[in-house]
Amino acid sequence: MSSDEDEPEDTETHPPMSPASIALASVTTKPNDFGVSCEYPTGIPSFTPDEFSGMDSLCISPTFTQSESSPSPPIKTNPCPNFFAPYPNVSTFRLMHWYQAISSNKSLGELNRLVDVLRAPDFDLHHLENFSAVREAGRLDFHHEDVPSIFSAADGWIETSVSIPVPIERRVNTPRMTEATAPRFEVQGLFYRRITEVVRAALKETDALQYHLAPFREFWQASPDDPVERLYSELYTSDVLIETHESVQNSAPNCKLEKVVIPLMLWSDSTQLASFGTASLWPIYLFFGNLSKYVRAKPSSFSAHHIAYIPKVSSTP
Repeated sequence: MSSDEDEPEDTETHPPMSPASIALASVTTKPNDFGVSCEYPTGIPSFTPDEFSGMDSLCISPTFTQSESSPSPPIKTNPCPNFFAPYPNVSTFRLMHWYQAISSNKSLGELNRLVDVLRAPDFDLHHLENFSAVREAGRLDFHHEDVPSIFSAADGWIETSVSIPVPIERRVNTPRMTEATAPRFEVQGLFYRRITEVVRAALKETDALQYHLAPFREFWQASPDDPVERLYSELYTSDVLIETHESVQNSAPNCKLEKVVIPLMLWSDSTQLASFGTASLWPIYLFFGNLSKYVRAKPSSFSAHHIAYIPKVSSTP
């Protein structure tokens, strides 16, 4: 039989657990309907973008039905026969008549975007009096006519030059020329943007709500009797990003702000500017690894950030 007097007295004073150490505790979510669970090594994230995104935010298809989170408003139909049946009103009839007539190149997605334009609060039909499609489309051809450069400094573009060594064919009985002693050629017209400014601007946009700022590991278990398997899908589920994220959390333990890692993904390829001719550019693109690959793959998401344009150097005789 034991009593409190038999137990040794704890004379050591233990400091209370700090909020930082609590946040670094690993948290595993419950499996979803597909048997997939997530393990957050640094604690519960401030928010998870997957909770606010549905199938329509990952891909585009006119055959998709709207999710329950964003139901379409009910349409009141007129039971009486009318000339715009089976449509609910004359406005919908004229819109669908425009969509189905004249050309078959229009998609249902384009039709939805047209409706979004018509329903915009600042859309005014009086602005379309004497409208000419040819005249308005021609404005784009001369928009930059009086502007010295399309790379505006107000948008963060900086013009500079790059000095590169010029290779020279080696001749007989001549010493080998090193890169340090080789003649240099000054390449003018290199435009670039500071990466830090691009990251800062991107995190201020509403698209940043789709960024996974807390990396995690994904696991799948088909049934309770089956082994657990690790899933590899996104950059923010990789071990490298998780280790980097943990090191950043421990780098400034007294900092009260949320510390995140923004992985940068850079691409570069030559882009042909015309179907006929040789006009081309060599752009450098920047993507953020915090964004799902399914969103990055959508051209309509505009996930690519232009970082630089490399001028093409032509050979001269």
